[in-house]
Amino acid sequence: MVLWDGDARWHSLPSTASSLSRLMSKMPVNTRLVYMSVQPARARELQSVAKKRKICLSRPSSLRRGLRFAYPSLGEDRRWNLIAGRFKTKRAFAVMDCGSAVTVDFVNSSGKHLGGWIWPGTTMMRDLLHLKTAQLPLLSKEPLKKGLGRSTRDSILVAPIHALEAFHAYVRKYLQRSLGSGARLFLTGGDSRLLLPSSRFDPYMGLKALKRVDQERLQKRGGRL
Repeated sequence: MVLWDGDARWHSLPSTASSLSRLMSKMPVNTRLVYMSVQPARARELQSVAKKRKICLSRPSSLRRGLRFAYPSLGEDRRWNLIAGRFKTKRAFAVMDCGSAVTVDFVNSSGKHLGGWIWPGTTMMRDLLHLKTAQLPLLSKEPLKKGLGRSTRDSILVAPIHALEAFHAYVRKYLQRSLGSGARLFLTGGDSRLLLPSSRFDPYMGLKALKRVDQERLQKRGGRL
């Protein structure tokens, strides 16, 4: 979960309630926080702390914005990514979000969400090798590498990047084949840095759409919280 405090600052939600309380204790009373979450328990925790600190919370609804989502249970993070994509283009497009998990969603030029894929992120890949085998070490905190591994440790650290690169290449190929050469692919999420220079992807793509919708809503209400 990430918070937008309405004053040009993003805050990653701390992992504990006490850390969250400390973060919010530094904010003036009536600070307005905009957020989205796919973790109901964490959202309730945020709401509880905000109420005690007299912080105003805003969670804009992921309105369709000309999109027709493939199924009702589509995650809020994926919805906002698609809304962001629709803000950027009226052509067919896909969004590949490289985070804890890698999600890919495809939208045609009429705004119909055709569905997508969910793939393990690079940290998850390393964690699963440790959890599902008898002797492979846990290396989720180690930096990834490229090339060929010359040891068990290095083989684990090399594979995730190449798996992500291969998946990215297939996404591009599938997008062009199914939606045409004019379709656009947007990358977001922290692990996009493993695929592209920072100037060619936006790690906060969905969150910026969230911010834009919230500010539009606030303007319509004359700035009233």
